[in-house]
Amino acid sequence: LSVKEKEKEKEKKKKKDKAATNAGAPPPPARNPQRAKQLFNEGFALYKAGKQEQAIPLLAEASELDGRDGNIDMYLGMCCENRGRVEEAVRAYEGALVKGGLSGNNKAMCHNNLGLLYRDKQQRHEDAERQYKAAIAAANAAGYDGFWHAHKNLARLYEKNGRASEAMEHLNLAADKMGSDALRFY
Repeated sequence: LSVKEKEKEKEKKKKKDKAATNAGAPPPPARNPQRAKQLFNEGFALYKAGKQEQAIPLLAEASELDGRDGNIDMYLGMCCENRGRVEEAVRAYEGALVKGGLSGNNKAMCHNNLGLLYRDKQQRHEDAERQYKAAIAAANAAGYDGFWHAHKNLARLYEKNGRASEAMEHLNLAADKMGSDALRFY
């Protein structure tokens, strides 16, 4: 290997070691939770009003100020995703899941949305499958019986990868969870 290649390998190893060290580490303490809550509320109001681009900087700052509330990052992820900012959305959803503090519904939605980005935008099918399964588990744990989204998305992933029987199982589960709303399934 050339000197340049060795340096690249060394840098990759450092990043990998740092990621391994940080995995499972507790989130940093909140630095200014009151200001973070204010920014979140303003950003959330903009999100609800369909002004995601304006909400993003407020939610990003709120996330930096409060290292414990994954809901901030989840809504930041949703705004970024809606604006086509895929890498930022992935980081925000991943951050939300690391921080925690998500309700069962939000946790399920966060896993599901992350799975969609992994599947459709990054072609990371195994990661998408894990996220969909985690979404289903979170919804079940929260008693959120109507959460059909992850079943439908998992079915589409299985279908795309030639796993027809598994796809059909999850399509049926999704349709059952949708109940009378199943007509809008596809």
